[in-house]
Amino acid sequence: MPEAVIVRSASDLLAGFAFASDALAGTGAARELLPGWFGDVEGAVERRERRPSPPWNSDEVAELAAFNRQFGNESGAQAAAHLADPQTVAVVTGQQPNLLASPLYVLHKAASAVALARHWEQRLARPVIPIFWVASDDHDFAELRECHLLGAGADIVSLGYQVSRGEGVPADSPAFEWNLSDSSPRLIRRLEAALPEGPARGETVALVATALASGATFESVFCHILSGFFADAGLVMLVPRLKAVRRRGAGVLRRDMLSPGLLADALEKRGASMAAAGYPVPLQRSPEQINCFYLEGRVRRRMMRRGEDGTVAAERPSALTDAIVRHQTEWLEQLTHHPEAFSPNVITRPLVQDHALPTIAYVAGPGEMAYLAQMADVYECCDIPQPLVLPRSTGILVDAATARELEGAGLSVEDLLLPPDDLAAKAAAADPIMAPLLAEVVHLEEAIAAATGRMLATGVANRPAVRVAIAKTAAAQHRSLSRLRRRLWRQGREMGVGAWASLARGLACVRPLGGIQDRVLSPLSFCGDVPMQRLGHTALTMAGDWLRALHQPATGGMVMPVRIIAAD
Repeated sequence: MPEAVIVRSASDLLAGFAFASDALAGTGAARELLPGWFGDVEGAVERRERRPSPPWNSDEVAELAAFNRQFGNESGAQAAAHLADPQTVAVVTGQQPNLLASPLYVLHKAASAVALARHWEQRLARPVIPIFWVASDDHDFAELRECHLLGAGADIVSLGYQVSRGEGVPADSPAFEWNLSDSSPRLIRRLEAALPEGPARGETVALVATALASGATFESVFCHILSGFFADAGLVMLVPRLKAVRRRGAGVLRRDMLSPGLLADALEKRGASMAAAGYPVPLQRSPEQINCFYLEGRVRRRMMRRGEDGTVAAERPSALTDAIVRHQTEWLEQLTHHPEAFSPNVITRPLVQDHALPTIAYVAGPGEMAYLAQMADVYECCDIPQPLVLPRSTGILVDAATARELEGAGLSVEDLLLPPDDLAAKAAAADPIMAPLLAEVVHLEEAIAAATGRMLATGVANRPAVRVAIAKTAAAQHRSLSRLRRRLWRQGREMGVGAWASLARGLACVRPLGGIQDRVLSPLSFCGDVPMQRLGHTALTMAGDWLRALHQPATGGMVMPVRIIAAD
């Protein structure tokens, strides 16, 4: 099974992401709704130069460089110095600090930003630096602790249940407050038990153990591990709680606080254009919502207007009776003197980012592409130039053991990405008893997805509670059927059928938990065979493959490069 095979059959890769799918294929109206595409980089630079962000001063650069050096990211610390140069522009990407820098799309996002920055630096003949915005203000613990490893056989091992926020850390607290010190011994033991044997296994466990040393938080561990993958890439890691970012973002938050409904109206206007083009509208806000959070007592509180007399409440989502109520003038005064106590939300986060940084492009996941397209009028009314919104790379990693098993069974990665009915035929050849049961599970999933779509299309867009109830019920059913599917695969594998075992292992790697590899598996899954930095280099190579493939005509759906990860 050769490396760098271009797989052209993953038609379900962007299932549920109609906007991103059209943008990648150049169909529909998606690219018209985006602020630009790959070839428009000179236009993005020109827009940035007409409304530049101020160069960073020496204190700001020193703070950012020191933050990166904490995690051994010397190349990122040195690249941060370029922010003092008014000629510098940036390619930015970002993600919340998921446990152990999971899943794989974190690696693909970072690699895409680095690859684009290097390419454009040559093209533009000016400094272009890649920046990873680590969104550690996020407070969704259940989401951020998700971390799945590809273990031995066809096992997918979850590490998330080994961790907590830390003793005494309240709910609604931001991720930079979550202390992993209590969870570290359990997490390391579980990682050691799950990580397959290989020449890089000891090195990987040692680096993770160093990241999890005393005082480790979700934020620090994420940065430490990301640095392990990209230590020599010049990738600047940035967190919004830095003083420089809080100060630079205060003006954006002030404008929103002083202009009730301004951003909500801009979102609604652009959302109407997306709806007219046939796309779901991802963002909906009300004029009562102020687009920032207040950080107090280790808790992240949302801010809401109460009435028309200027009263504003900082509410705790898990305890609405525990609100801090003040007049807007008091909040504005605190924002002026203590910007570190205020955090942007999903609407103001990209505005703060691109006001603070000389951004010319943002590398986005498929969901981000749609919501950033809806932000176009918000950027304009805030007088901030919106950067290009470009898709992150993706691809398939296959460890050496899985590659050997697939090849020995006469299977390919393309086989594992076949539509469900065709894959069921492959399974039937391996085990004629279990395969029909798997086919029935697939048909159940398809029926539930179709029924859910019909219910969501019946006019519930303006009834959020109903929409959420339908979506959550469908998700619960999907999880139950996914568990049933895994049990069926495990039963077939345990019966000792050779081809079935190879198929099960391949699916666990390429379509873990029935999903897409880069949305499920931790990159550490492949770091028993290869060192972390080599995996980072592989991700960079895949990003180059991906960018080239985007300019080739695709047949049968998405285009994804494949790389076999093997020990030297």
